Amino acid sequence: GNYNRISERIPIHQSVNNRIIELKENKEVTGIKEFVRLKPIRFDDVSFGYNKGKVVLKNVDVEIKPLRATAIVGGSGAGKSTLLDLFLGLLKPVSGVVYYGDIRHEDLNIATLRSKVAYVSQETTLIDGSLLYNLKITNPKASKAEVKDVCLKSQINEMINELPDGLDTEIGENGIKLSGGQRQRVALGRALMTNPEILI
Repeated sequence: GNYNRISERIPIHQSVNNRIIELKENKEVTGIKEFVRLKPIRFDDVSFGYNKGKVVLKNVDVEIKPLRATAIVGGSGAGKSTLLDLFLGLLKPVSGVVYYGDIRHEDLNIATLRSKVAYVSQETTLIDGSLLYNLKITNPKASKAEVKDVCLKSQINEMINELPDGLDTEIGENGIKLSGGQRQRVALGRALMTNPEILI
């Protein structure tokens, strides 16, 4: 009986052990210099490819200036998401350098950058609960004034007035009771609730 119980658990042990090895092999290596706000972020001759044969970005030179809106446009597969992943340090350039002010990407403590960034993706994920709960999930201690300010900035005031219980309205699993545009605005409000220095 003991042998059978052990035999049943061997695949679980192997799976967990393989995951631990994978995490160690792919551990993120980061520098020690802290991100400095209000500095331009510059791509200097940056190239990147997922496979050796296919280059997604080649010799890219871009400067993203602070306190401005920057649009990255292009067709499907042009490398827009890859550029953002390089910006966030989720990917490392094959060649070239990403500068954060005067700091090279390999010298930057990437956590100090990511703590200043809010990201709103095309795919919005909301939690079953009230609209207020979903807005404050990134900042549970936000005051009523902060919530009001975020609602103005993300333009969801009109939507709140139409909902039966206002901010206390239950929005359902993944915001099923809201339209796609409304869900996107809630996601934007949730991101702004962190008062980010950089909004993607």
